[in-house]
Amino acid sequence: MNRRQFIRSSIGADVSLSAGIALADTALADHALIETLGRKEANTIVSPLYPSIMQTTTHDTLKPSVLHESERWVTVHISERVRVHALRSGWVQVRPPHREHTGIEALRLPSILLSNQWAEKLPVWMWLIEHPDGTFLVDTGENTHVHEPNYFGDAKGDAWVNRRILQLDIPPEEELVSHLQRLGIAENKIDAVILTHGHLDHTDGLRFLPTPEILFPKTEWEKPFGVAKTTFPSWLKPRFITHDSRTALGEISANDNPFQSAHRIASGLYTIPTPGHTLGHQSVLLIENGTAYCFAGDVSFTEKQLLAGGVAGICVSPDAARETYSRFKTLAGRIPLVYMPSHDAESAQRLQKNSMLFV
Repeated sequence: MNRRQFIRSSIGADVSLSAGIALADTALADHALIETLGRKEANTIVSPLYPSIMQTTTHDTLKPSVLHESERWVTVHISERVRVHALRSGWVQVRPPHREHTGIEALRLPSILLSNQWAEKLPVWMWLIEHPDGTFLVDTGENTHVHEPNYFGDAKGDAWVNRRILQLDIPPEEELVSHLQRLGIAENKIDAVILTHGHLDHTDGLRFLPTPEILFPKTEWEKPFGVAKTTFPSWLKPRFITHDSRTALGEISANDNPFQSAHRIASGLYTIPTPGHTLGHQSVLLIENGTAYCFAGDVSFTEKQLLAGGVAGICVSPDAARETYSRFKTLAGRIPLVYMPSHDAESAQRLQKNSMLFV
C-alpha cells in the first residue's frame, strides 16, 4: 500500500497535501512496527486510554458543564402510550478541529489527524422507544472491547485513524446490555434497531443483540465514509432504508416536508435523510401529540452548533450539512421540535424538559 492509498482507505478522501502525506508515512511506519512486535509488547503500546500509538502528549480531560457523570439515563413518558429512554453509552473525546472546523477547507481532515489536543468530554447517547407498535432502539452505542488491539481485524487503516481521532471511555455499566438489564427488557424484545449511520460509536453495541431487524440507510452502506465494517457482527444483514418523497410526516404533508422525503417505521415514527456528516446519514423523527422529537445522530455535535451554523471537521459534505441545518430550522417553524444529537450533553435534559428548538 502506498501513501496515497493509505490516506484514501483511512479517511475516505484524496488528500494530496504534504501534511497528509507525511502523516501517512509515519502511520505506515507505525503499522510495520506493530507487525514486528510480539503480542505482549503490542498490548503494552496500544493503551485503552491513549488511542494512538503515535500520541505522546498529555491531554486534559474536561468534564461537561451540564451533564453529571452519574446521569447515565433518563426515562420520559412523552405521552400515555409512548416512553423514551435516553441511555448514555460512555464518553467520547475528539480533536478540536473535529469538534468544529473553521479553517481552510482543504485542511479539514489533515488538521484533525495532526492535532495533539482533545476537546471536552461528550456523551454517547442511544435512545430506546417503547411504542404501541413495538420497541425500537435508535443506535446501539459503544462497547468496552473497542480498546482491544485486534478489534478492527485486518483494517489497520481504520484502526489507526479511529484511535488517532477518538478517545473513548466506556464503563461496562453503560454498555447497551447493562441498560437493558436494568430496564428489564430482554434483547430479543427489541423489534427493530434504527441506525443513524455506520460509525462505530453508533453501531458497536450490535454485538449485544441477537439478530433483530436492523434498519440501515442504503446510501450509507453503498457510499460509506469512515465506516469500519470489520467491526460489524458477522450476522449483520440490515434491511436497507430508502426515503420516499410521497411520505408525509404526520400532519405535515409530503409537499410541506422540508426534507423532501421520509420513511415510515411505525405510527408517528419516521426516518428522514440528513446528509452532511456522511452521505447516507439519517435522523429518526418521533411525532407524538403535536410535537416532533428528533434523534439526530451526528447531524451536529450540539443544538448550539446547528443554530450557529458551525460544521464538524468529520463531515463528508459541509454544504450538505448546512442544507440539513436549514431544513431542521424550517421544520421547527412548522411543528414544535425537540432536537437531540447523539453527543450533546443537554440532549437528555431537552427530552426531559420538552425544550423546543427556537430559530
